[in-house]
Amino acid sequence: SPLKPSEFLAATMLLSIGKVVVVSCVTVMAALLFYSFNVFVLGLSLVPFLLNLIVTGWCIGVLTTGLIMRYGQEVEVLAWGLVFLFQPISCVFYPMNVLPPWLQTIAWINPAAHVFEGMRAVITTGTFPGAELAWASGLNAVYLSGLILWFHMMFSVCKDKGLLVRVGE
Repeated sequence: SPLKPSEFLAATMLLSIGKVVVVSCVTVMAALLFYSFNVFVLGLSLVPFLLNLIVTGWCIGVLTTGLIMRYGQEVEVLAWGLVFLFQPISCVFYPMNVLPPWLQTIAWINPAAHVFEGMRAVITTGTFPGAELAWASGLNAVYLSGLILWFHMMFSVCKDKGLLVRVGE
């Protein structure tokens, strides 16, 4: 394939940003129109947390894309199932402290849990939780770096074994 893994990942990430912008505009307008809810009153404090959610999505996307590229459509069910595995430990609907202690330990290494804990603090207390942002950003940096390296290895394996033609079936 003439396409380099870095070009593939960069294009995918840029496309995801475009999708986020379009969907966010529609969602913000719908919230304002149908519910008279102005998202912008929440302040700019939420922006770094939202950016971290995008990076967390990239991590999950790079992981699933690499798995599908390497193992084919058989693992596609895992890609869809990851959402249901991550949701309980992301603390979207409830604070982390309501989870059982063993699940809190797992949630602690999930950047999305720190993002939602931080967003919850901004909305309920009005304070900016720098520690939550630092944890989310640090975990995302480690995971994304590792997954990009892993993706390059998977791409190389697929190229050597002639598996790239299976992508996109």
